[in-house]
Amino acid sequence: FMGLLGVLVFLALFVKLFDLQVMQHEELEEKALRQQTRSVEVNASRGTIYDRNGKELAKSASAWKIVVYPNKLSESDNAREIVVKKLAEILKTDEETVRAKAELSQYGNMVVKYRVEKDVRDKILLLLEETCETVKTEDGTAIERKFARYIGVENDVKRYYPYNSLACHILGFTGTDNVG
Repeated sequence: FMGLLGVLVFLALFVKLFDLQVMQHEELEEKALRQQTRSVEVNASRGTIYDRNGKELAKSASAWKIVVYPNKLSESDNAREIVVKKLAEILKTDEETVRAKAELSQYGNMVVKYRVEKDVRDKILLLLEETCETVKTEDGTAIERKFARYIGVENDVKRYYPYNSLACHILGFTGTDNVG
């Protein structure tokens, strides 16, 4: 009886393994790839352009973009208003622009401002460590949520033209979307 039971269990496992490895191979392989890979846009640093005397006509420098996470902000209207006010104050922009980005709850992140300088980035990094709100859980314990849950800082590149419009038709330029 034990031998027969062992054979039946082994047979059931064999059928299940055959189903997973042979019959569902394509579907499971595709699912695994979706879980393990993602596309990330990386902004390449553009080269420096010199004139014939070695003077820099165009150069790239580090900058940062400030993003909000609307899907996280949709959890709390109170946090959304606090984040909107703080970001508008630090970025020196109007609250309606920030609020419009913060209310798009179907998106993972939305860029509020591109190509900010180091001093603004430092202010945002300090803000990320501060407590934004305190939330009570179902069991009554309080959880402090920091601004870092709702705001992010990502690397970006900024293009500088030391001589402003000198040779601008030859050098070209790009907009915020990096389209020339």
